[in-house]
Amino acid sequence: MKALFILIITISALSQDKRFQEQKEDAVIDYSSIRTLLKKDGLGEIQRSKEQKLKSLISEKKKIEKKRSFYPSKDEFFSFFSKYWLSKNASLLRWDFPKPDYGIASHFKEFLEKIGLIERKFSIMVINTPEITHFALPSNPGEYIFILSLPFMKSLDLSKEDISLILLEDMLRIDEKLFEKAIEMKLDFIGGQIKKSREELQAQHKKLLKEYDRIIYKRGFDFGEQFSITKKMDAYLKPDPMIWSNYIKLLNKINKLVKNNNLYKKYNKIYPSPQMQIKWLSPEKKVL
Repeated sequence: MKALFILIITISALSQDKRFQEQKEDAVIDYSSIRTLLKKDGLGEIQRSKEQKLKSLISEKKKIEKKRSFYPSKDEFFSFFSKYWLSKNASLLRWDFPKPDYGIASHFKEFLEKIGLIERKFSIMVINTPEITHFALPSNPGEYIFILSLPFMKSLDLSKEDISLILLEDMLRIDEKLFEKAIEMKLDFIGGQIKKSREELQAQHKKLLKEYDRIIYKRGFDFGEQFSITKKMDAYLKPDPMIWSNYIKLLNKINKLVKNNNLYKKYNKIYPSPQMQIKWLSPEKKVL
């Protein structure tokens, strides 16, 4: 019993010594002085700045991860996919070849402004094959991706104004969303969350690439669509009789080429047909 009493007193004494030691250390270590020193040296501010940057990086990373888990919106998707199709068809289209600046883009910009079409962004890809004579691919709103065949231009000896007229036709087709309307697969995935596996996504992209091929090489545009575009061209060009007259001359040149040159025998299947366009633009004869 006496031994137990001595043990309790000893433990109590040790505890008091420990508290005394902590108090002594607290007295020696002046925490308020350290905080003042840190503030004075700017270390506290640096730490807060680092923490803020870290939070910002984490937030940005979350935004990027969220964006990656969604398809681009419809306004952005077709620009991406049209360029993807071009890259996939590089060897067939032969657009990567040395060529001078033909001055087509600058003239087309001036031409559009002349007929009242401003603030249009476009790129023109000149290809070294007659496989595609001319075509416009869907892109972002107010933006256009044009394909133009160098052999086709040379075969017709096209002037810059002729080329601008052809590009305007293609531009109007994009404005009317004729390409998008011709796609025969569901596009409800655009702008939505990506839930499919890598293999399923590849299959989906492959299917859409085939749709591009079908529309560009086989389907083209039907008579109703071509009639609508021709009438729109008529409305834009009629105020300037000289340009309107040049458009008629251009259609006659194309009509003659596709009838006599086998390289362009498929032209009427894609754009039916220059001969009909001339007829639609001709003034109606009055019956007396």
